[in-house]
Amino acid sequence: AAYLGNGLREEASLKDSQQFRDNNGHKSFGGRVGILLSRTLEFGLSYCRGSYDDADERTHESRGLDLSWDADAFLILYEYVDVGLENPSPYSPGREKGHFGLLALRIGELSPFVSYQTLDYEDSYHGPGFGVLSRPGEGQSSHLSRWAIGLSYLASSGLRFKIEYDLNREEGM
Repeated sequence: AAYLGNGLREEASLKDSQQFRDNNGHKSFGGRVGILLSRTLEFGLSYCRGSYDDADERTHESRGLDLSWDADAFLILYEYVDVGLENPSPYSPGREKGHFGLLALRIGELSPFVSYQTLDYEDSYHGPGFGVLSRPGEGQSSHLSRWAIGLSYLASSGLRFKIEYDLNREEGM
């Protein structure tokens, strides 16, 4: 798969940088290559790069990998992402790294599952106060993790019910 699009915009944090309009003249590009290692096992690599600031001077770059084992009795997923943001001198680049893992069992129409997610984000240029009077932010450092446990029920081919409990841990927020 390949794509070309507007990409991110510059905001105080990456979670606020999604957009539907274009803020510069540069398009982000990216894609994913998936390799079927067997009928049930797939490995994938993904990449995205593009400008994210209004002046079209700094870029973001995302790299990811994923692995899925989708058998009749279970599903195991793992994903990793590494995002880098160029920042103006003398600020160090921003960095975001995350992991996601999922184990789901299939017992008829029921699927109990457990997942674990982590996200580490360090950025000395953005953060609270960014953009006010065209100034840099205070910087930010956050370390997030989440355990989720739950159960889903496939009622029909187009209807699934799910109950989930999340245990969130946030440092630096």
